[in-house]
Amino acid sequence: MHDLAIPPNIRGNSTGLREAQWPLQHITLAGLSWLVEGASQTANPSVIMLHGWLDNSLTFSKIAPELAQISPLHAVDMAGHGHSGHRPPGQSYQLMDYVADIAELIEKHICGPEQGAKVDIVGHSLGGIVGSLYAAAFPERVRKLVMIDSLGALSRPIDDTIPQLRRSINKRIAGSGRSAVYPDMAAAAKVREGGISPLSHEAALALIPRNLKPEATVTAGVPTPVCDTHHH
Repeated sequence: MHDLAIPPNIRGNSTGLREAQWPLQHITLAGLSWLVEGASQTANPSVIMLHGWLDNSLTFSKIAPELAQISPLHAVDMAGHGHSGHRPPGQSYQLMDYVADIAELIEKHICGPEQGAKVDIVGHSLGGIVGSLYAAAFPERVRKLVMIDSLGALSRPIDDTIPQLRRSINKRIAGSGRSAVYPDMAAAAKVREGGISPLSHEAALALIPRNLKPEATVTAGVPTPVCDTHHH
């Protein structure tokens, strides 16, 4: 873990917060776990929190400490986001692969072999879609599903299917481009505020540290540039 991973204001105000890693067969997922000692958690299933597209586990940094008082809580960086691994060259980020990752994480690291063990899932946007598909496939593992700004998996009209397929294939052939380098976190946050899914300045500042890494050695009096590591 590097110093950019968790902003100081979050690190200092979150009891029981720790970095987490969940090795799977073909990728290692990372995230943040809130495990509050002495809290009345034992009677409640673990909460799995899944972020939206271009975001990471810090999406839940404000609400997680409150929920962690009643349940063990794990906010996951989905593949290619935050500190989680990237897919190998030649593989892309298909929706069902996210679902398979979460299924393996829950079976291997959260529920284990215990029969009847369940989780609660909270998903935002893309995370809501992933959570709803997982719940549909494994209803015996899900006690509750909460979806924020999400309606589940949606399909385009038939007339749009082939053009969308064409765009998808062309994008995969072209690749994702090179990682961007910014002079500091404020500049990176400014860029993240715009785009397809705009964010407030406060939200962008909360999220971007987990998608960045230092790019150069610190020079006295000169800020260290930071590199965007989320470029799939």
